[in-house]
Amino acid sequence: MLISGLAILGMQEDDGWLDAEDYMPKYSAVIKLAWLMVVQETYERRQEAITQYEERSLSPEVAREKASSHYVLT
Repeated sequence: MLISGLAILGMQEDDGWLDAEDYMPKYSAVIKLAWLMVVQETYERRQEAITQYEERSLSPEVAREKASSHYVLT
């Protein structure tokens, strides 16, 4: 589905295709948005883990240490 959407972004109104120079900024924007969505998901998962540790009566500092890092989650 994503590839179909990207293909549509590369089409011109006159039934042709965009030049690579015109298409690449759109493709780059899609990649950056996907990357940001991964970062957001990682952040939310880490926050959930920290909250769960804090609910087990751990201090915020210890909870942050025990929760998986953003790097590991990614």
